Amino acid sequence: MGCFLLGAGVAGYFISPLSHVQTVTVHGNDQLSATQVKTATKINPGVALWSVIGHDQRTTKRAEHTQPQIGKVTTKLVGLNGVRVTVKEIRIAGYLSTGQHYRRILENGLILKETYSQPGGGSPIYANFKSGRRLATMIAQYAKLPSAVKHNISEIKFSPNKANPERVHLYMNDGNEVYATISTFASKMTYYPGIAAKMKAKGVINLEVGAYSYPFKNQNN
Repeated sequence: MGCFLLGAGVAGYFISPLSHVQTVTVHGNDQLSATQVKTATKINPGVALWSVIGHDQRTTKRAEHTQPQIGKVTTKLVGLNGVRVTVKEIRIAGYLSTGQHYRRILENGLILKETYSQPGGGSPIYANFKSGRRLATMIAQYAKLPSAVKHNISEIKFSPNKANPERVHLYMNDGNEVYATISTFASKMTYYPGIAAKMKAKGVINLEVGAYSYPFKNQNN
């Protein structure tokens, strides 16, 4: 009799509303909306709690397949049947110029399939990169920058010459231009805010060897 009651109780729980997700809250998202996260993870009111809690690795893989910007998903039971979904995003590193179109690039180096006629705001354009290896290195360097410096970069153009096969030419949102080297890009760009603040006029900052600046009227490239 006791086993029967226990079994009936367990069965009753699994078919009751208590065993299903009633509320879902999303945390950690910045560039993705809560709706995008719920769609990618397939965690919505009505799904079985047992299929969500304790299955973060499976949920992460499912979410990554649908939404590559999701790097990791963790879930937590809140109350009796609420679920808190926390995501770790892979941020957008910029837009790769591919002729007449643009493709988004994530900071892990993944180039997304979707194409756009115009790049989105807030992220730089990558141009003239013919080598996937060079582009991947450039993105890894960019990912190390402080947010304020990232947001000031409008375009990163691969512009090698005989003296520097890794040279890149940057156009900044504040009106300046920068010449730098891919392999030392992150460490050298940390000097940019201080150098730019001391400039009396807009111009060029060269970070290839050392760090110096000159106004546009004296530009000699």
